[in-house]
Amino acid sequence: MERVYLWDGNSYKPFGNNYKPYYKLRIKPDVPVFSAPYNAIHPSIDANTGEWSDFLNAPVTEPFPPVGDWLIDNAVPADAVGYKAAVVWDRELLKLANEPIIQNGYTLVPFRELLTKLGASISWDPAKRIVKASKNGITVELTIDSATAVINGKAQKFDAPARITGGRTFIPARLVLETFGAKVGWNADSRLVLVTTDNSLPQLTAKEMEQLRFKAHLNWLS
Repeated sequence: MERVYLWDGNSYKPFGNNYKPYYKLRIKPDVPVFSAPYNAIHPSIDANTGEWSDFLNAPVTEPFPPVGDWLIDNAVPADAVGYKAAVVWDRELLKLANEPIIQNGYTLVPFRELLTKLGASISWDPAKRIVKASKNGITVELTIDSATAVINGKAQKFDAPARITGGRTFIPARLVLETFGAKVGWNADSRLVLVTTDNSLPQLTAKEMEQLRFKAHLNWLS
């Protein structure tokens, strides 16, 4: 982030009253992706506009490889992501206030955020430690730390109990969301929970998965 300061004779003060942060993504000089002369001036990407510029902030017109071809593998390879899991909803990455967690190999997602997104009515019984979600005549009840769910009054065993972590309730993604008609997949390489509520949407390509991984990692960093 770069901010402009001016000397007023006594101290440096921010230039203007409404300045905004300015971000840039600079590629390390030793990354072998640039040809002369640009490998000597270290071009960078303006994170606000996506445009290339040289070290003098002048636009760079030399064609560069598309971001998906090289930047993701250099900046965020599959074995270097920082987040535990991220949620893609109908091909769009969700920026959640509470990151999904992994418990015994199962992905748990934030109860309130995901069920509200799905359009379900939700409630919490603190005495019994039961979360409930209802939609279109279907009701799911989960007791915290219990391996039994109650779906429309019928008990069903499953392998990933709901948990409370950091004061937030997390629920098994596949069991709950698929009960309400969504489809839930998992991309292990990019740690993406893939939720589909619109069957007319095309499947994500491998390249699109990588781009979503890149975005998810940037969200985690922020």
